Amino acid sequence: MKIHSPFSAVVFAATLGTISCVAADLSGAVTTNTTWAAAKSPYLLTGSVTVSNGVTLTIEAGTTVFLGTNVNLIIDRGGRMLAEGTAAAPIRFTRPPTATASWGNIALRGGPSSPETRIAYAHIEGNRSTAIQSTDGTVFLSHLTFGTTDRPYLMLDRSSFLVQDCVFPSVTARFEMIHADGGIKAGGRALFLRNFFGMPRAGYTDVIDFTGGNRPGPIVEFINNVFVGATDDILDFDGTDAWIEGNVFLHAHRNGSPNSSSAVSGGTRNGLSSYFTVIGNIFYDVDQAATAKEGNFYTLINNTIVHQTRVGGVDSDAAVVNFADPGAREGAGMYLEGNIIYDAEKLARNLKAAQVTFTNNLMPFTWSGPGGGNSEADPLLKYLPQLSETTNITSWAGAQVVRDWFSLKPGSPARGTGPNRRDRGGVRPLGVSISGEPTGTTDQSAATLVVGVNRKGSGIPERGFPNGSGYTHYKWRLDGGPWSAETQIDTPIALANLSNGQHSVEAVGKRDSGTYQNDPALGPDAVVTRSRTWTVRTKE
Repeated sequence: MKIHSPFSAVVFAATLGTISCVAADLSGAVTTNTTWAAAKSPYLLTGSVTVSNGVTLTIEAGTTVFLGTNVNLIIDRGGRMLAEGTAAAPIRFTRPPTATASWGNIALRGGPSSPETRIAYAHIEGNRSTAIQSTDGTVFLSHLTFGTTDRPYLMLDRSSFLVQDCVFPSVTARFEMIHADGGIKAGGRALFLRNFFGMPRAGYTDVIDFTGGNRPGPIVEFINNVFVGATDDILDFDGTDAWIEGNVFLHAHRNGSPNSSSAVSGGTRNGLSSYFTVIGNIFYDVDQAATAKEGNFYTLINNTIVHQTRVGGVDSDAAVVNFADPGAREGAGMYLEGNIIYDAEKLARNLKAAQVTFTNNLMPFTWSGPGGGNSEADPLLKYLPQLSETTNITSWAGAQVVRDWFSLKPGSPARGTGPNRRDRGGVRPLGVSISGEPTGTTDQSAATLVVGVNRKGSGIPERGFPNGSGYTHYKWRLDGGPWSAETQIDTPIALANLSNGQHSVEAVGKRDSGTYQNDPALGPDAVVTRSRTWTVRTKE
């Protein structure tokens, strides 16, 4: 790295909060492993800095990095940056306190074997371009916050990434908060976990736009995130397969978009369709929960959809599910099972030839098409909020009350009547379900347990779901013993010669994305499913 004043560092009096110290005037290439220490913070970058191939730049917790006008921090192909702060000592990337012009961005230029750059507990503000831009990179982003709301937050083109526990604030300009093109890096992953997304600005903008990534290769996964609104689509995927589980989607209404607004929407790209598994989510106050157009197919299993309405937007029509937009061909279809639909305007929109199955849903509509076992019974949700009670949600933690509101009262017809004998609706644990275990005490030393859920047929295309939609395989163990080999989901657990005493079974499922539900990368969302405990007491 070039130090412009080799004999006497340029003195820079910096004040940011309680920080006041001296930094060197830095620019150029980092050619040896380097640490920016918190004790020497802040660091002033007067020219762009590039972390070279094979080199690691470590930025200690509590460090502040000031970037001058148009300055970029670049991690070149083969280089990496480890900027891992803590909750008590975050890292700050910002412009100097006296500066009025913006710096550039943090740019990762990766390749097939580029190492992982890690940025955690960091605040980024004052940038002129997309805050973090990864091209062919491998990146771990955790607990990030952003102070510049008129520029995009992330670009993740052809990258492998894990984005977790970040706060993406409501924006003040017209752009997609996160954009990704070209799919996912070979052998990589694409995980969004427990993030909070604010509102986009009115206009033709989605919250996240993603293109590419299809089964059996790595696909994008959204697990346990919170989205508080959209003026077009929240998740918009073209030629992209996705796993979407345990998220909260709020307030998606068309406002400036020429097309419909949905929580989840897809199209085609480069001749490839989009195939989604949407399981265990909550949708509230949306024009549409899902739009499948241009030959796309979705499965929606165990979701809760409440207050589907076009009120709040400018669309002339709306429905729980939509199958086309103006000028676009119809989607291939949807499969919906075990969902709770309550307080909705209309069931389906733009449905002509798509293959749609509604089976075993609680919904205020009569359905005469494929499926059956649907009911118009009141699901007896714990609490039905007023719209005003959901418009001031400003954090991931604050949104968790929605799960409590939409849980089931005692006596709900949704209890124990859903897929694999579990509850219907989206308030459910992450992961597979287990059914068939004996209740209480039994004199039987054998039992057969079923692990679910996975669906095939009913129009679900094998091309998009080669092993079915849902959980495709699992491993199990009895009473905390060793784990079994990987087992296909349609093979039950057969127990025999059980000893007298208490027993339980644990299982972990493999999602159709290829990720096991207890993968350590999932952090707090890495879970193990446990059956009810029963007691064997055989007759002598």
